[in-house]
Amino acid sequence: MKNIKAVIFDADGLIIDTERTMPFILRDVMAEFGYSPPDFVQWYYKNASGCRDDLVVQKLVKEFGIEVNQATIKRFNEYRDAYYQVNPPQVKPGFFELLDFLKNKRIKLAICSSSRSEQLYNKLELAGVLVSDFDVIIDGSMVENPKPHPQPYLLACKKLGIKPKNAIALEDSNHGIESAYRAGLNVISVPDVQVNDAEKIKLACYTLNSLDKVIALL
Repeated sequence: MKNIKAVIFDADGLIIDTERTMPFILRDVMAEFGYSPPDFVQWYYKNASGCRDDLVVQKLVKEFGIEVNQATIKRFNEYRDAYYQVNPPQVKPGFFELLDFLKNKRIKLAICSSSRSEQLYNKLELAGVLVSDFDVIIDGSMVENPKPHPQPYLLACKKLGIKPKNAIALEDSNHGIESAYRAGLNVISVPDVQVNDAEKIKLACYTLNSLDKVIALL
């Protein structure tokens, strides 16, 4: 891949291994409030993975008729934070190898995540990822239109001072792939626990099984 000036990472399911546990955490909290939708974990991976929390709520209400209020959200945040304090998120294979390579090449680095600021920084810190390694960090609270809308990646490129065609987006989810593609970036898919939809796979330049495999493309 030529003329690449920046690499932009998704966070959950791409840098840190949180997507594997998130639907189970949400399922357990829902059960506390009396909701136990069948096949919820698979539904989450297909429909909500990579979404900002307000979009997840909208999908829950529409799909299952779940009543979500401040008490529900407060309990979910408490449950999630307590879980990660005991079970810190792990970094995905190949991340640090790729990070060192990109830093040595002086390629600009960014994170573009659907997680809101406090959640994102907390998870990265628990996983041992230094935010100071990145030139730009875009979180879900910084945009009006979250993934799969292109706005998050367009904002990341603007703050990096580069054109989208000169950036690589590393994504694991359907929503993330679509967001980066619509913004005009070169997309590399590194699938997590859920296989991407066939039409989303076609939007990616490459599909790799670990982040360190990106090195060979640069």
